[in-house]
Amino acid sequence: MLETTPSIIYTTLYETCNTELDQLAYQLCRILNQKGHSSIFMPRDGYGHISILVDEPTASFSQVYAAKYAGLGTVGYNHTLLTPQYGPRVRFVSVLTSLKIPGTRLVKEQLCTHCLMCAKCCPTHAFEIDKSSKIGSMNKIKCAEYHAQLREAYRFPCGVCIKVCPVGKDRELYESNNMSKYLSYDKENQEYQSWKHCQRYGSKPLENAVNHHPTSRVACPVRFGVRDHALLADSDAQFWIDWLVKDGKIKEEQFKPSDIYTNQFNPYYEK
Repeated sequence: MLETTPSIIYTTLYETCNTELDQLAYQLCRILNQKGHSSIFMPRDGYGHISILVDEPTASFSQVYAAKYAGLGTVGYNHTLLTPQYGPRVRFVSVLTSLKIPGTRLVKEQLCTHCLMCAKCCPTHAFEIDKSSKIGSMNKIKCAEYHAQLREAYRFPCGVCIKVCPVGKDRELYESNNMSKYLSYDKENQEYQSWKHCQRYGSKPLENAVNHHPTSRVACPVRFGVRDHALLADSDAQFWIDWLVKDGKIKEEQFKPSDIYTNQFNPYYEK
């Protein structure tokens, strides 16, 4: 279901998981309170609408770090929690209680392989590619703007950075260990065609949401490529340079971003 993102199929999975988590947390708190242990739960998201995160991309509570310090996994380059069983393809809800419970040891071994697939495949290039950083530098506003557009198209959320992560034993279950398929889409491939089929039905075309969403400041692509009608940035060009260096097509420092792009003829360019 996640493989089809952005699609109504993944939207349904996401919303179903969220509802189930909140209900489980509520029921657990009710049982604990009845037994004399004061308890509350922190909802799985903690924001009213994605447009709020466009203006202020900060939540009141971090489920990721709560899960980390509960000993469930480690934080990956894409800012999600990675678990041995499911990688980043998990959702969390937290219960805060006065009940004394033995703690679980933290996961010491870093699960993130630092392959940077999340950064390379991000539709908005929200992550800076930095091989020296354990957790990527992320433009949260750019990510939130794209999600606002997906919400308008009934394709929320994105989920690409968790879709392409190689970590997790669940990949063996679904026989999905060929990570190269995410970097070079073959339109004749049956799996690719199935993704596009699911994206075609049950939601609005993404370009319609991009053009009309009231909170959109920058129009983002569905997949790879530059942003529609936006000025290019060094990070856009550097993404492709780094990719070509890794593939051995060019030498490191052979090109710099200004060698391969210009905003001079862009109507939005102002000197």
